[in-house]
Amino acid sequence: MIKHVKDIPNLTQALQKHFGELDGVLDIGCGIRPFSWLSCQHLTCVEPFEPYRKILITSFGRESLVALKGDLLSVTQIVDVAQFDAVTLIDVIEHLPKEDGVKGIQQIIDAGAELFFVFTPEGFMPQHAEEVDAWGFNSGTQQAHLSGWNKEDFDTLGFTDYWIVDDLHHENGQMWNGLLAVYDHRAVNRSAKLGFWDPIETPNAPPSDCERLVVFGRHNKQSGTVVGTHQQNVHHKYYIPSLTFAPHWLRECYKFSIKSVIKLLNSFVGGT
Repeated sequence: MIKHVKDIPNLTQALQKHFGELDGVLDIGCGIRPFSWLSCQHLTCVEPFEPYRKILITSFGRESLVALKGDLLSVTQIVDVAQFDAVTLIDVIEHLPKEDGVKGIQQIIDAGAELFFVFTPEGFMPQHAEEVDAWGFNSGTQQAHLSGWNKEDFDTLGFTDYWIVDDLHHENGQMWNGLLAVYDHRAVNRSAKLGFWDPIETPNAPPSDCERLVVFGRHNKQSGTVVGTHQQNVHHKYYIPSLTFAPHWLRECYKFSIKSVIKLLNSFVGGT
């Protein structure tokens, strides 16, 4: 999937609509600007440049933010990547040699990342190191661009979704798009899984880990809670009779049988 947006605010809005709020996010190489495109309860930053890390602690230390010293190639030795809802790598990999970037991204995926965002200029955008960075720090060669990245590079690493910010970067009369590559391992499991939902029992809480849903009650097909925006990830719904005319015990046996069949089907496709 490839989507184009006109600027970063539009990208942020699209991501928030698509992914909602997260609990824990691991942000690698954020400098002094932690990841803010998605809302999260807890943010852990891994930053290699000590002056930046100290600013993170001073500025955001009281806002559920943890700042650790490390880089892309060492992060899996510092934290358990799999415990986070998402990992973010924003404007980082273009500062690394291509082989280091590929190695670091693969390490994150192998460590169990479920949702991984990587943002970088699309293609190689020249940028030379300056002795003093935009925030007045002597950051040495960290600001130089050493590699360029395209969709095909991420395809080979298992990324499947892309947001492109058109003409984001301007340098010496040339323009480069911003490329956000998304690795979503959850989508693989979700698309293969079949769920069950009784809107009478849980009117506002359909299962969130599936894209195909068996809805109990054909009458719910016209209900706003079902056909509305209750669950963006559900792409296919199958409505079955609820046997409202039958005794309660028979309806419960009927539901139990349906759930058992769904559980059995999911076991064959690796769902639950």
